[in-house]
Amino acid sequence: MKNLYYSVLIALLILMIGGCATTQPKSASYYLSEDYFKEVASEEKGIVMDNYYDVIRHLSNKDFKGVIKSATDGIDSIPKYRSMFAFFYAMRGYSYIILYKLDKGMEDINNLENIDKDSLYIPCLYTYYYMSYAPFFSDPNVHYLKALEYLEKWRETKPKNYFETFLYDSKRISDIERTIREGMNK
Repeated sequence: MKNLYYSVLIALLILMIGGCATTQPKSASYYLSEDYFKEVASEEKGIVMDNYYDVIRHLSNKDFKGVIKSATDGIDSIPKYRSMFAFFYAMRGYSYIILYKLDKGMEDINNLENIDKDSLYIPCLYTYYYMSYAPFFSDPNVHYLKALEYLEKWRETKPKNYFETFLYDSKRISDIERTIREGMNK
């Protein structure tokens, strides 16, 4: 019985190594295609897609707090799809910026030049930005290093208003740092 167990274990290990060795990287356009979303939906049993559609629904209703919640749920529900991480991180970062602007009373939400340079939102947004699109470049480490640079600024900046307190979460910052470092080691 023990030999059977080890034989099955070795066979599974060989299959996993063989599968990893033959996997070809896909283009960025593939990750934006309907085929990719179908693949994700089938492999993740719809959890990822539920969060994806929730983000879109909240965004269309201008419910930015809902976008942040659904995007965070999406990030937490995806164990392996880096491109979907990019989508959820980008939507969450975008919504944080919008909430910041609404808190400041700005009417033109498309004008990013009016954001306070000392705000926690700036390093947060750029951390997500560089981290999200790094996997699509031939040398992603340049972008991951930039993300780490902004992550340190994020860590050093203290919240200045109610909305910024949502961003200042040491566990979330540590999780993001771990994800960036994992991306750099691939």
